[in-house]
Amino acid sequence: MRAPIDSFLPALPLRFLAGADLDLLDPLRLHEVGAPLPELAGTADRSGLAAALLERNRGWGHVAPHPLCERLADPAARLVVTGQQAGLLGGPLYTLTKALAAVRWAQHLGADGEPAVAVFWIATEDHDLAEVARCYLPRPSGPPLCCDLDDREPALLPVGEMAIGDTAQRLLRELQSETSHPGYRSGLVGLEECCRPEDTYGDAFARLLTRVLGDRCPLLLDAREPALKQLERPWLERLVERRTEIASALGAREAEIIRRGLALQVAAQPEWSPLFMVDDVGARRKIGWRAGGFELRGGEGGVRPLDELFAILATRPDRVSPGALARPAIQDAALGSSLFVVGPGELSYMAQAASIYPVLGVAPPRLALRPQIMLVDPRRRDQITELVAEDLDLETLLGTEDQLEEALARRAGGEPVSAASAQMQARFLELRAPLRSLDPQLDAAWQKTWDQIERSLASLRGRATKSAARADEVTRVRVTALRELCLPEGRLQERRVTLAHFSALYGDSLVETVWRELDLDPRFLQILAPADAGPEAAGPEAAVPEEEPGPQGPLVAGTVAGKNE
Repeated sequence: MRAPIDSFLPALPLRFLAGADLDLLDPLRLHEVGAPLPELAGTADRSGLAAALLERNRGWGHVAPHPLCERLADPAARLVVTGQQAGLLGGPLYTLTKALAAVRWAQHLGADGEPAVAVFWIATEDHDLAEVARCYLPRPSGPPLCCDLDDREPALLPVGEMAIGDTAQRLLRELQSETSHPGYRSGLVGLEECCRPEDTYGDAFARLLTRVLGDRCPLLLDAREPALKQLERPWLERLVERRTEIASALGAREAEIIRRGLALQVAAQPEWSPLFMVDDVGARRKIGWRAGGFELRGGEGGVRPLDELFAILATRPDRVSPGALARPAIQDAALGSSLFVVGPGELSYMAQAASIYPVLGVAPPRLALRPQIMLVDPRRRDQITELVAEDLDLETLLGTEDQLEEALARRAGGEPVSAASAQMQARFLELRAPLRSLDPQLDAAWQKTWDQIERSLASLRGRATKSAARADEVTRVRVTALRELCLPEGRLQERRVTLAHFSALYGDSLVETVWRELDLDPRFLQILAPADAGPEAAGPEAAVPEEEPGPQGPLVAGTVAGKNE
């Protein structure tokens, strides 16, 4: 079951999928299943990185890293790359979709006779702790458990260096104490070992992914991996050397995006580069180019000579990292990526980031927008199917509240105001010509009177629509509960609810179902139903009667639209 994704996509991805403004992605191109990829360009020697990732992935609990690392070391292998921040408890549900989509893409390429491997880039250099630590966990009753902090660590410290503390385990244990379903409680207990207080955000995230994905897990890559930083170093040096051209290319692309009436995903900052450096106290600060050198935003020391930056790159490349707009090109240059699986937010800013590839001389990969999914238990999927069969289509169910109210009102026989309004307008229009004949100035008075009547009728029509929509109370309650499940707090479930919730809720059937049913076509929102193993697998809200509204619905789920989505 699926619905068009149009109303949930930002403007740029929507236009790209429709074939419009594709020149804004130059030299990048969108890729479709079955289409041939360009010939492999020369790549760096990845053998050292493969050896390092073998040990790291074993340490995280990856069940089968060896064949993946062998393929990574093969210069003829295609790399399918995706990534995400090291979100607490796995981050949003779309983390799972990205990972499985990358593995599925690699499988497609392998079926065509080319060796391929999926790599998941964990963005541990990110210093936006508030976003990384944010999570949303439905609970059996009351509002969801959320974590929107975290101010325990020094500001601007890369999350790869930060311990997660007891937050994750505390949230999991609170949920355990509230649920009466042994299956869900057992799933929560199992996740505790993935988030020990002393673990960094990156390590906790990686261990949770290996546990949840099992043998479907892609090869995990920590952005701070020393072997990766060595591969990045020459490209970071080139970015510094070509800083003027980079700034010019970014400025021209951003100006063109704005000229077409489109918004920039990443705000233009011509005075600052798309490059960061960790200063002497551990804070990650943006680099700005200045006459004769560079400076760090918000840091001390003023303007420094460029030779100092080159020396740091030569000896401590781990201190320098690309920002959002430079990371794709640096990533693809270091890895030799063939395909980059991105979220809607990433695809939006790739319009800006794409301009850096030709300046650095990086062979551009193809782009694939990740699939969009929604998870419901089989009982709720059956309810959605019944509603669709009764002429309440999926787009309306997931549409605006006004659209839904109007659809429910029509199902109940409609509201009488619209028909009466049309009759009143026709009669009132008959007055216009006679009034104008009496006095032309009365035309303005006629228009003002009609505007007032029209506003009043619109208000009355809205109230009547709501009343008519409430006529079928059973349907209204069921629809309200389903919307809370699919669109918690008005956001798509996959962008709001944390992955750990679904892992505890569905267990092994989560990955099995998504892997089996996932369609790589990104133009639709896919509704999937992991196998229901009975009441214990139905989740914390399974016992809520269908006719009882409840503030949260049967299974409240949902995630925050981040920059990587």
